[in-house]
Amino acid sequence: MASNDLISIIIPVKNEKDRIRTIIDGLYKQTYRPIEVLFVDGDSTDGTVEEIMNVIKEYSSDDFRVRLLSESDFGSIRSPANARNIGALNASGKYVAFFDADFDLKEGPEVINKAISMLKLGYKRVDIQIIPNMHTWIEKNIVLDDIFHYGKGKSFKLNRYCCFDKELFIKILFDTNLGIFEDIDMINRLEKIYRDKAIIDTKIRFCWPHTVKGYLRQQFWYGKTIIRYLRKYNLSISKHMIRINAALGLLLLALFFLYYVPLFSATLLILMFILIYNRWLKDDLHFLGKEVELMYSNKFFTLLNRLAWHLFREILARSSYDAGLLIYILKRGKVRPGR
Repeated sequence: MASNDLISIIIPVKNEKDRIRTIIDGLYKQTYRPIEVLFVDGDSTDGTVEEIMNVIKEYSSDDFRVRLLSESDFGSIRSPANARNIGALNASGKYVAFFDADFDLKEGPEVINKAISMLKLGYKRVDIQIIPNMHTWIEKNIVLDDIFHYGKGKSFKLNRYCCFDKELFIKILFDTNLGIFEDIDMINRLEKIYRDKAIIDTKIRFCWPHTVKGYLRQQFWYGKTIIRYLRKYNLSISKHMIRINAALGLLLLALFFLYYVPLFSATLLILMFILIYNRWLKDDLHFLGKEVELMYSNKFFTLLNRLAWHLFREILARSSYDAGLLIYILKRGKVRPGR
C-alpha cells in the first residue's frame, strides 16, 4: 500500500459538530491508503473545531492524516466553494476528493479505492452515484423533486462530482462569488477542458435539508446570490423572477381581488393549480408507480402530498427566496456568498 498515491479528501464545515464522527468513521473504514482528510472550517461556533481536534488526535496516523484549516486564515470570504478551493490548494495529494459533512460512507468502504482505480486508468474526473436519505417530509420531497424533475425518474440514486486529478482541478476551482449553482458552474468550465468522466455506483448516503427552517434558510441564501449566477451566464433576471414566482404571483392577485371580484379571484386560483399541474404534478404522475410506497401506500394520498409540497415550495419557499433577493438589491450586490 505504501506505493499508492495520496488522495486528499476535502470537507467544508460550519457548525457540523454532530456530523464529524459519521463522516470521519466512514472515511477511516475506506480500504484505500494513504488518505489525507482536510476539514476547512468557516467560523463554527458549536464546538465543531474542538471535535475535529479530538478526531485529529484519535485518528491521525502515517497513512491516514487529518488536518484542520480555517477560512479566516485565507481572507474574508466564507462559503463552501471557498472552503473547497482552500482545501484543494493546500492539499498534499495527487488526487482530490470532495465530500460534505452530511455524507455517510460506512456502507461504501471501497468507494475511494474504486475512484482511484478509475483515475489511474486515465480519467481525470470521477463522479459517484449516491443514495439520498429521506428522513423527513421536507427531505423526502426535495429528493423526489431531484429524481422526477431533474433526474427524469431514471434512478433513485443521484450523481455527484467527487474525485479529480489535482492538477486538473487547480486549473478550474470553484467561483467563490457564487452562492448557488457554483458546482454547475465549475462542471461547465471543467467540461470545456475535459469532458470524459467515470461514474461509479456506491452505497454512500447523503442528507438534504431536514426541516422547514433549514429549507427556508437555504432558499433565502440562494435568493441572495442567484443574480450573480444569472449575470455570469447572461440569463434574463426578469424572466427568471417571473418563472419562479408565477404561482405565488397568481395567489397574491387572487387574494387581492377576492373581496372585489370573487369570480376573477377564483379564476386566478384555478390558473395557479393548472400551472402547478403542468409544471410539476404531471411529472409526478408520470413517474409515480412502484415508487409510491416512498410516500404513502395509496397513490391518491401520495399525489395529495406532492400537491401540498408544491404549494409549500412555490409559495412559502419562494417568499424566502424573494426576501434574499430583496436583500441583495437593497445592499446593491454587496452580499457575501455565505452559508
